[in-house]
Amino acid sequence: MSIHVACKCGKHFKVKEHLAGKAVRCPECKSPLRVPEDGAAPSKPSVAKPAGKSAKPGSDDGPNVVAALARYEEAQKRKQKSLEDEAAYKSEQNKLIESYDQLTGRGKTEADKKAEAEGKKKRPTEELPKKRTLVVKIADAFGAVMSNLFVKYVLIATVLGGGVYGSVKLVQFLTHGVERQIAPQMRKEDRVRMLLKEVRDDVDEKRWREADEKLKEIAELDPKLTQINRDYKRCREETDKALGPAKP
Repeated sequence: MSIHVACKCGKHFKVKEHLAGKAVRCPECKSPLRVPEDGAAPSKPSVAKPAGKSAKPGSDDGPNVVAALARYEEAQKRKQKSLEDEAAYKSEQNKLIESYDQLTGRGKTEADKKAEAEGKKKRPTEELPKKRTLVVKIADAFGAVMSNLFVKYVLIATVLGGGVYGSVKLVQFLTHGVERQIAPQMRKEDRVRMLLKEVRDDVDEKRWREADEKLKEIAELDPKLTQINRDYKRCREETDKALGPAKP
């Protein structure tokens, strides 16, 4: 079984009987209503009172709801008005600041702003000159030096001379290295025979220092040869005359 309920907004609806005497909300205006007791005739719309408060006899809840709605609307109007007033105040304040800047020469007129905006659109962005770093300065100085023709010739001559000198030293190093590798592999007799031949050539050409070194090596390799070989004795005597007696 259902109970008929009527709201002050004109909405009529039914609720279940177990809600008799309880507060419900209107599905149309969402206002609180109290469901009449089961079997009672639909009463005029009433507003449910908050829990813990008893209704005064003979009081009507309708005007209280209307008054509450009126107060809510008034508060909303005051809030909207305050926002509008604040916006108007800020706008007026900005205008006063712009006027003051124009009077003191610090501000820009609307024409200036417009011209500046158009100029920014037309003019491409100009890059500021970059600061010269130490590396850039060194590179510029090196380029200026290298652009000199005399410096180029000096560098070319130095490179060519260094290449020739390096090639000669490389050949000498390889030659002496091969000789040092071959010498230990030769037999002592062959080595002495080769050195004796070179000593004769050095004495004939009067290369006394080379001859002296080779004679010393022959004496170390074959001491007996120094006593019996005529060529050795002759070369030793001539070398000693040219350089002085050999030290023991």
